[in-house]
Amino acid sequence: EWGGPDILVYFAMRLLRAYRDRRAIRLGKKSFTRAQVRRIVETSDIFLFPQVNPDGRHFSMANHPMWRKNRRPAPRGRGPKCIGVDINRNFPILWRFDRHFAPDTVGSTHKPGDYETYVGPRAGSEPETRNVMWLLDQFPQIRYFIDLHSYGETLLHSWGSDQNQSDDPDMCFSNEAYDGKRGLIHDDVYREYIPAADEKLALRLGRRLAGAIRQVRGRKYRVEQSVGLYPTAGSTHDYAYSRHFVDPSKPKIIAYTMEWGRTRVSTPFHPPYPEMRKVMREVTAGLLEFCLQATNGGRRSL
Repeated sequence: EWGGPDILVYFAMRLLRAYRDRRAIRLGKKSFTRAQVRRIVETSDIFLFPQVNPDGRHFSMANHPMWRKNRRPAPRGRGPKCIGVDINRNFPILWRFDRHFAPDTVGSTHKPGDYETYVGPRAGSEPETRNVMWLLDQFPQIRYFIDLHSYGETLLHSWGSDQNQSDDPDMCFSNEAYDGKRGLIHDDVYREYIPAADEKLALRLGRRLAGAIRQVRGRKYRVEQSVGLYPTAGSTHDYAYSRHFVDPSKPKIIAYTMEWGRTRVSTPFHPPYPEMRKVMREVTAGLLEFCLQATNGGRRSL
């Protein structure tokens, strides 16, 4: 998934260049005025983390385009097929999927030899994971989080563990009474608690982001709950949102995963660069619109 860093660098370049030159930004049919550019820069803190997994990216670009893990050394006595951990399954949120979820609902494994979905020897075991956790701890003013992935033209909000519900706070990821029951979609046994106001906000901001993307070249990004893709454990955006439930002293972070990029291209995970440039423009429009909506006249962090 090489394009995420390019998107964020392009986003920063367009925003800062427009601010420096006191100019508007135009991306397809979507435009941002000089005043809006100034408002984004002067009333918000924006943290960009373009490359979370540099070792994995280098290996992917140099050796194996479909590599998706980091480069954690294989356990002692194991061969090169046991190298690497999937960072987006390593965060401390329902990490013990075999305990927390119903059988065969989560596509993860505790086996180091798995090509894609090894969750690591323990939650938060990887330095790449801990870097993201450190960033959220170090800057408690952060209130919104978007994790860029490819592909599928979708913006996913929490939760990824099960369908949402807003009636029973005790039916939640931290309640061991529901271990073994999560992840069965369309049943009435378990649904993940989310305050109705949080879900409403996540949908509203997500739809504004998707609307801005559509104005660039007509691409339609869906906004939906993360579990609609498939049940997940240990994911980045669910960890970011879960923190204030676990520790009320931590701020609430409305979090998303964006799956950028079209399905029908020759290499959807790594689009040809002429296509990637179009993706960079449309996602930048969405991120700029998100910044405007999130600030809402006050100083916020993203």
